[in-house]
Amino acid sequence: MFCGVFGHKPTPGWLSTDGHRPDSTDDNWPAFLTIAPMTRYPADLPIILKAMTQSETAITQLNKKVHIDDVKFFYIEHFPISVTTKVDREIISGIRKFVNHLEQDQNIKVQKIELPEMKYAFEAAVTILLRLNGVDTIFSKESDPDEWRSVFVEFVKFICLVSPHSLSNVGYGVIKRFSQKLPDSYYEWMCKKNEAIKRRVQDILGDNGVLICPTFTSAAHYPYEIYPKICNVIYMMIFNALGLPVTQCPIGFNSEGLPIGFQIVGNVNNDHLTIAVAQEAERAFGGWHEPPCERSTV
Repeated sequence: MFCGVFGHKPTPGWLSTDGHRPDSTDDNWPAFLTIAPMTRYPADLPIILKAMTQSETAITQLNKKVHIDDVKFFYIEHFPISVTTKVDREIISGIRKFVNHLEQDQNIKVQKIELPEMKYAFEAAVTILLRLNGVDTIFSKESDPDEWRSVFVEFVKFICLVSPHSLSNVGYGVIKRFSQKLPDSYYEWMCKKNEAIKRRVQDILGDNGVLICPTFTSAAHYPYEIYPKICNVIYMMIFNALGLPVTQCPIGFNSEGLPIGFQIVGNVNNDHLTIAVAQEAERAFGGWHEPPCERSTV
């Protein structure tokens, strides 16, 4: 979204993660983190996906023709999560413009929904992510990925400005160690909350539904500004935890000239629906635009 292009996170298992770095020995790693293509035009997404996949199910689904009139549409403007910042009004306005386009120009009913279960989304997704073991990190020992070097030593080196590693890498180790101190009963409880969210979303979507929601709470920011906004990633991260396909759609620029967009969520193996809706969003908003820039006079 920050770059104003289309992107598609496929159903887990459609694209192999073999050879990707970082990697993990955890069996749940490919389900949580997937390979995903980015393109300027949504019509290119199924072409690239079919070229990359080894899944017959993926190819069959991507070859299906989609009639936009047969798709059930739902949308939500924000998640009921107190730790995130508010979604920018311009992003919400873009969602509403697309809803109006569907209802007025396409005569399609779009239903606004509430997802109170999402109040557990951040806690559940982060807990599940941090319980993935055998992940390649700066702490991993070559002899055994599950065995780590001292996180405390690396943290002390970092605050003394002698560590060669970034705050993100060192911080992951600190948070990972903290999560390991939590009781297994807490982890199991969070897994149940995550399953409850997934059942709720899947019950809403069925076999032919899509959910439109913000991709992020704001347009792009400077890299160091992510730290006070880190909880906002849950708008994307929760669908990794749920294992659902998502297509990101650009909807133009905000008042500062930065790209904004929304994401389209589908049920498992319904990637063809989200991509088809992305193509409709392209028709409504014009799709990818070359970013505005000042021309050099030199």
